Amino acid sequence: MMLQDKVVVVAGVGPGLGRAIALASAREGADVVLAARTAARLDDVAKEVTGLGRRGLAVPADLADAAAADHLAQAALDGFGRVDALVYNALAMPPRGIRVNSVAPGHIWGDSLKWYFGYLAHKRGVEVQEIYDETAAAIDLGRLPEPDEIADAVVFLASPLARAITGQCLDVNCGEYHH
Repeated sequence: MMLQDKVVVVAGVGPGLGRAIALASAREGADVVLAARTAARLDDVAKEVTGLGRRGLAVPADLADAAAADHLAQAALDGFGRVDALVYNALAMPPRGIRVNSVAPGHIWGDSLKWYFGYLAHKRGVEVQEIYDETAAAIDLGRLPEPDEIADAVVFLASPLARAITGQCLDVNCGEYHH
């Protein structure tokens, strides 16, 4: 387990990538502090984390507010005594002196994209699979990554295996983009 007994804060928990990152962290042995503006979603994900045998702590917070960010940090410390990794699942320019890496997922074959592809398919009068196939044809691996695959990369970057990696952006998009 790459995150055995670590404490991971996942800010920006939604139904897709944030949830997948939280659950992947728990599967790898971490206790997880969950933060987002939508409180109802946090409780559901916290229950899923608990179902994996780890502790989940839901902290509703809008991290654009400095007081809310302070509250999140204090809740994590009060609940678990420390923070080993922070995953900020949103676009941000990161504070100096700490290890910061990012993941560039591109298209993610999750609920939002499935809905959007359904919308496009309906508009064009074709099956969703045709929209998927057209999109995937331009990607090196010929498919779109799923939330769990991106979450695995995030877990790696948060783990001790990546302890000397900082300032990097890891493309986890089946070859959709090349830097």
